[in-house]
Amino acid sequence: MVLALVCLLIIGLILWIGRSGGSGGGKPVKMAEKLGSQETARDRVDWINENYDEQLLVDWLGEKNAPDAEDLNDDYTEYVGEGSAVVVADTDITNLTNLLFNVDGESFMEAAETATGVTELYMVGVSENEDGASKAMLTFGKKDGNWYLLDIEKAVEDAL
Repeated sequence: MVLALVCLLIIGLILWIGRSGGSGGGKPVKMAEKLGSQETARDRVDWINENYDEQLLVDWLGEKNAPDAEDLNDDYTEYVGEGSAVVVADTDITNLTNLLFNVDGESFMEAAETATGVTELYMVGVSENEDGASKAMLTFGKKDGNWYLLDIEKAVEDAL
């Protein structure tokens, strides 16, 4: 599952490059906007704790690989900086994962739902300004009708 999540992040970045922006809608985008509006590390950690299911990440990545809220905040701050950030791109990656990946003969999302309960995946790119390229990619997963932050990764620079 760890390798699959890394592959999803890379594929999501490729989609953003191809789409040149986002759709501007959906709960994950609103969540990313809210995270981006948190001005202090303490506020971000509190927001992450409210929108993050640590057990879900343990199920998804394994106990040794699952970050906690402090780790996610450290990643966010390293990639985006200390101040506020804005959404610059977004995409639903659920169908793409089914197209590209399978797990023991099942589609990726069927396997993900069986293992973790996640039924949809969405990626949102954030930057320190609206005209900038994505600095970080936030991955959200939908489980039991609720969206959760799954990961924060650095956007790939100089991909072409």
